[in-house]
Amino acid sequence: METATTNGDFETTTTTTTTPETTTTTRHQQRVFLEAVRTGDMTQLRQLLVGLRPCGVNVNEFNVDGQTALHHSCLTGNLDLVKLLVRSVVYRV
Repeated sequence: METATTNGDFETTTTTTTTPETTTTTRHQQRVFLEAVRTGDMTQLRQLLVGLRPCGVNVNEFNVDGQTALHHSCLTGNLDLVKLLVRSVVYRV
C-alpha cells in the first residue's frame, strides 16, 4: 500500500506491507512525529524516539524538497533535536 501524507513542511510517500490496523497506527505516529519536528516539541519527540517500545516512526522520511527531520532541525538551529535524531538512528542500527 502506498500513502501520501502532508504535514506542514513535510509531504511524504510511504509504502507499507502491514495490516490495515498497523498501517493506521504507524501513519498516525508518523504524522505526530513530523508535527513535533516542525514545532520543536522535544517532549513528544523523546516519547516517540526514546520510548521503551519501537513506535514505527521513520526518522529518515523526507519532504518534497528532499529534507529529512534532521535537515529541518539543522536549518532551524534546533541542536537538541539534532542530537536526539542522531542518537535515535545510531541506537536502532
